[in-house]
Amino acid sequence: GKGQWFISVALNGDIDNHLELRPELDGEGLSASAGVTTDTKVIPLVIEKHLKRGADLREAFRLALNEFEGSHAIAMESNLEPGLTFLAQRGSGQSLYIGFAPGQYTYASEIYGLVEETRSFIKLDGEIERVAGDKLSCGQLVVLDSRKCGFDGLSGQWYDGAPLDFKPESQQRA
Repeated sequence: GKGQWFISVALNGDIDNHLELRPELDGEGLSASAGVTTDTKVIPLVIEKHLKRGADLREAFRLALNEFEGSHAIAMESNLEPGLTFLAQRGSGQSLYIGFAPGQYTYASEIYGLVEETRSFIKLDGEIERVAGDKLSCGQLVVLDSRKCGFDGLSGQWYDGAPLDFKPESQQRA
């Protein structure tokens, strides 16, 4: 049955194959209303598909990311994991910066979106191939835990599921 959850997403970029994803979603009873034609709308539906198949939220997000074609930066939150923010970036068309402000995280697609709050940040690089020559190994996702701060509340993965470790020396200064 339908899950007792909400999934909120923001997209900078494009899900080029969003129209191709819709028939499978419709077949699983996850169709968007006919009037909604944006690529952003398929993101929570694909995540929900994986939740209904038994994945936890982090894995459902990761699996969904692997279905999306195109360059994108995505932010997602859900009542299934209060206090967590899920961020992902793949391709060269968008950037995603995570800032470390006193007692909080900030994130933005442009560095000027952070500098009012902090000068300390990391930048995701979803264009790097984790495995040289394997385009499918591109894409980075990070989970931010608002109950912690700095690197203690940050965990990462590549889109293929391999761990992505950020160290304090990964920090950059604006």
